[in-house]
Amino acid sequence: MNGVTGIASARQKLARAGHHISDLERMISEYQEANPVEVRVYLSSSAECEDEIDCEVAAVSVSEVPDDWALVAGDALTNLRAALDHSVYPHAEHFPTLLSRTNSKGREIHVEEIFDATTTAIILRHQPYNDPRPTRHPLGLLCRLVNRDKHRQVLVTNYFRTELIFAPSDDYEVVDIPGLAVHELVPGAVFKHFLLRLHPGVTQSQLTYNNRLEATVVVDVPDTNDDVPLVASMREIHTRVSEILNQLEAAGIP
Repeated sequence: MNGVTGIASARQKLARAGHHISDLERMISEYQEANPVEVRVYLSSSAECEDEIDCEVAAVSVSEVPDDWALVAGDALTNLRAALDHSVYPHAEHFPTLLSRTNSKGREIHVEEIFDATTTAIILRHQPYNDPRPTRHPLGLLCRLVNRDKHRQVLVTNYFRTELIFAPSDDYEVVDIPGLAVHELVPGAVFKHFLLRLHPGVTQSQLTYNNRLEATVVVDVPDTNDDVPLVASMREIHTRVSEILNQLEAAGIP
């Protein structure tokens, strides 16, 4: 490692981040396999139509998210940020990351040309302010999460999205499929109500069906009301940083 600078050092940091992300994905997968979410399905006759059944699903038993997830996520974030910074060192101390084109006084922020116009254009092309939602841009998300991780406040939680998958049935049809609402995965957390319409001659007591509850691990986006899927977002950041390194290297940065 001694004496390795620039793009070569950045790629080593990027590779380390990739290892952390893969470890995180494996840890989450093993945890979810060992700790399935226990759910209960509640059925009741619809007050509006006699051949329809109100249905809701509630989480009954949920295991807490291991603290290690936030620690490994923090290691990945640190290396991703370091990869960007190493890519422009020693010509600049940090890779600029701007959520807005203007400062707090409304004045336009000018990014100093680190090498030449071509390289600066690459840096500007990847700025979060080019995205309608800068904090959801890979570099914007990286910036926010790294700053939060410095204070050990990266919040990783286990949420579920409203996904109940029914097997085909001769007994009913699904009338109202739940949307993509996200709920914190805690005991008692409930899907929104939806309906099953029974086929002629079928009663509620005869119902048989299969369902699957899919949990999604998310990380809260600091200073917003948003959360994003943890592993998928980490991989998006990794991909974007890799693209930047490739483009900087092609532009002649050593």
